[in-house]
Amino acid sequence: PLSRYATPEQQGAFFAALADDLRARPGVVGVAITTQLPLTGTGALSALSVAGTTVAAPERPSADVRSVTPAYFSLLNLHATRGRLLEPKDGDRAVAVLSEHLAAQAWPGLDPLGRRFRFGLNPAAPEFEVVGIVTDVRGTALDQPPTPTAYVPFPQRTRSTATIMVRTTGEPLRLA
Repeated sequence: PLSRYATPEQQGAFFAALADDLRARPGVVGVAITTQLPLTGTGALSALSVAGTTVAAPERPSADVRSVTPAYFSLLNLHATRGRLLEPKDGDRAVAVLSEHLAAQAWPGLDPLGRRFRFGLNPAAPEFEVVGIVTDVRGTALDQPPTPTAYVPFPQRTRSTATIMVRTTGEPLRLA
């Protein structure tokens, strides 16, 4: 409840403790947290303000922003095609991993690694550095095109609700 977990710090601490508790259970081989799973719709849509460009707002690429913990990628069997994935040390760093489609939209014909962008149109918003590129994922439905997606460290954009992903070696319902 928001009365008990009112701040992003309290919410982040709750989810971190929950993930630690789940990881310690017999048969659990992986735990991840995300604000949005694939095939469940779009998350927080945001236009990107790409550093060094003057693209007008209507033409700016738009991203489905998903806050994830580092294990998200391995639990979904997503691999970096360039650069690296998010790591635990990134929790307080403004870094992002982009889908191939979003990277190509934001920097056509250029290497996106190390480049910077902001979410939204506010020039005072924090800049994120691109550290990796992953394969495209269909965010809304299998019959829809891949969703241009930006993945950021969960602690940076904690929400009061999230999805907990758990991989087990046995029957998942027994763990539930």
